[in-house]
Amino acid sequence: MNNGPDNNPIPPRDETALSTVAALMNAAEQHRNPDGAGFHTRRLMTMGELFDTPDDDARYIVDGLLSLGSMSLLVAAPKVGKSTLARCLAVAVAKGVPWIGRDTWPDKMRTDDSGFVEQHGYPHDDGPIVVLSLEEKMSEVKRHFKEIGATGDDPILVDCDPAPENGMDWLRYLVDTFNPCLLIVDPLFRLVRVKDTNDYAEINRVLEPVNTLARQSGTHIMVLHHARKGGGAAGEEALGSTAIIGAGDCNLSMKRDENDRRTIYSQNRYGQDLEPTVLEMDQDGWIEAAGTKAAADAQDLEQNVLEFVEEKGEPLTSDKIISGLRVKRSTGKAAISTLVANGRLTRVGDGKRGDPFLFSVPDPIDGERERN
Repeated sequence: MNNGPDNNPIPPRDETALSTVAALMNAAEQHRNPDGAGFHTRRLMTMGELFDTPDDDARYIVDGLLSLGSMSLLVAAPKVGKSTLARCLAVAVAKGVPWIGRDTWPDKMRTDDSGFVEQHGYPHDDGPIVVLSLEEKMSEVKRHFKEIGATGDDPILVDCDPAPENGMDWLRYLVDTFNPCLLIVDPLFRLVRVKDTNDYAEINRVLEPVNTLARQSGTHIMVLHHARKGGGAAGEEALGSTAIIGAGDCNLSMKRDENDRRTIYSQNRYGQDLEPTVLEMDQDGWIEAAGTKAAADAQDLEQNVLEFVEEKGEPLTSDKIISGLRVKRSTGKAAISTLVANGRLTRVGDGKRGDPFLFSVPDPIDGERERN
């Protein structure tokens, strides 16, 4: 008896078992052969055949994030702005401009000898963008598209009526008829109807055809969905079964905190995850990236340190600052060091026992004298 890689004994095969590569290849051929036994429409490949298949290089409509022939999920609580962000995506893809800090149509970008980057080709050569806005008023959709710069010449097709009962058949019709590069469904369960969003098997049953349609057609299908009340752990924010999150190749989660700051991050099956990023909306409703959440949190903490020290009105040790603000020691130390380096905090003392470093907010007059 032979041993396997883990040194455990491998039981002998019975007489009917396949024991050679030739026999295995013959079995695969029989499996494909309409005259043989088995499921004739399925195809089993040998390793050699698999390795000989051409590589499928992903084409991204948003660099490293959203690719053609895949499905994404945009999750957020009501009124956070997911519909607004999705319409910004439609306009960005139509015009070839960045979306939340990532280039659209990166394979259409080129750099000249001077380093200037320009867009070449037209995004709509790859098909139009279809937006199914299934729960908003047409007047609001129209207003927002106008305000964020869409024009009548942009290759964007919109439907604001309720979805028909056979929503999946309608989705196939739209893809077959218009061959869109991007199709946005807002929201998911106004298109495909289920009795129980917590039923894993039922969710798989309705979402698998959506994912298959995206892969077979080459369209990127983005579906919008509500977050569960109170949010959830990273990757578990979607309301209902975990099958919803599992269906997406790229899952984008958008949140708004108590300070009205919007952030977004992604978990990708392919491409590059989007790290937690702060979003800002201008007066016209255009949403764009405004740096990482980590950088924004660091700036907030620095401001809190300044206000805390100023409120106390006396020099403080770093331990008193950190304990008073109830923050992690490492992040508190980093904030204090940055403020000292920038001249926004002064430091005295030798940093030794009996003579610790003391930090205070510099007097404005003293600061002006130092600059002069």
